[in-house]
Amino acid sequence: MGIQSNIVPMIEGTLGNVKTQLSAGALLRFGWNPLKDFAPAPIDVGGESGIPIHAQSSCDLKSPWSFTFNIAFAGQAVAHNIFLDGNTFESTQHVEKENFISSAYYGFTLRYKHFAFNYVLARYSKQFKTEEKEHSYGSILISYIY
Repeated sequence: MGIQSNIVPMIEGTLGNVKTQLSAGALLRFGWNPLKDFAPAPIDVGGESGIPIHAQSSCDLKSPWSFTFNIAFAGQAVAHNIFLDGNTFESTQHVEKENFISSAYYGFTLRYKHFAFNYVLARYSKQFKTEEKEHSYGSILISYIY
């Protein structure tokens, strides 16, 4: 219990006709009395409130309160994205995509007993050459942990 921090490294590969890419990054989390889980995710990667990794994650900690700041960074090498490249098997409309993109997520989690409130702001670099600017969005997740 008390002030703690942790880091969760991440590597992910996707191979398919919709998207083929390789991603790597890390989540940094620090705060008071954090749960033993994988922390909240932005809405585009599931939007769940963390996958418990220990029986103690069921909120039977010594204190009913916890608060954490969450920061994540990732880079993606994109070989194919059907939404930007067009049809996989024939020539269709497409844009010239960026082969390397980055993303950053930051926010906080507030938990009291079995209830958790998460706010995550996600920022993405440009995904194709003629895109005017990078984009971002926020997500709020209220959950009951049982």
